[in-house]
Amino acid sequence: MRRTPGKATFILLCLMLFGISWQSLQASIIYDEPITGEEYSVGFKLKWSTAQEQNSQSFVIERSFDGTKFTDIGTVEAAGNSDQGQSYSFTDLELGLEKAYYRLRQVDLDGSSNLSEFVTLSKTTVHYFMVTHKEALENGLFEITLESIKEGEMRFLLNNAMGDIIQEDRQPLNYGLNTMVVNLEFEAPGFYSAVFKVGNELETLFLKREEDKNQKKNVAVKKKSRGF
Repeated sequence: MRRTPGKATFILLCLMLFGISWQSLQASIIYDEPITGEEYSVGFKLKWSTAQEQNSQSFVIERSFDGTKFTDIGTVEAAGNSDQGQSYSFTDLELGLEKAYYRLRQVDLDGSSNLSEFVTLSKTTVHYFMVTHKEALENGLFEITLESIKEGEMRFLLNNAMGDIIQEDRQPLNYGLNTMVVNLEFEAPGFYSAVFKVGNELETLFLKREEDKNQKKNVAVKKKSRGF
C-alpha cells in the first residue's frame, strides 16, 4: 500500500521550500562609498556607491529636518545583482533648504529593507525661487515659469552673446508659480542669457533665438526671381 506524507512531513517540506525561496531573495549589499552630499544650485545633490549587490531592488531616499522624523522623497532603482562597482545619485530640488538630514532605505526583492547611517548637509546660500519651466513659442517668444516660496520684487535682465544688456524690467514675484514671456522677436538669431534677480539671489537661463524659417524662404524666392 502506498503511503501518503504525514502532516509533519508536509509542514517540514513547506518550511524547506519557503526557506530556499527566502534565502534566494535575501539581499547582500556592500557599500563602497556611503551616502554623501554637496550643495546644489537649489537643494542638495546626493551620491553613494556599492562594491557588490545581490538581489537588491531599490534605494529609497529619506529626508529629515530634525534628524528624527524621516520621510520618503524619491527612489532610485538598484542594479539588482552585480559584482562590479555601481554609482548612484539623486538631486533634492527643494526651495528654502538650510539644513537637512538624509539616509538610504535599501529595499530587497523580498520587500525587506535596511537603513543606512544618515548624513547632515547645510547650505551656505539658501534659494527661495527657481526656474521650473521654459517653453519656446512662435516668433521668438519664450514662456518662463518660476516658482517662489516668498514674495518680493524681481529684476529681469536680458543679455546678448557679448554680455550687453538689451532688455531690463522689474516686476513683482508672488508666492507660488509665476509666468512671464521673454520677447526675442526683434532680436537677431543667436544665444541670449536671461537673468532673474531677487535680492542677492540669481537664476540664469540660456535662450536660443532661431532663424525665422519663413523669412529664409522669402529671401530664397527673391534670389531666384533675380536670376531670370
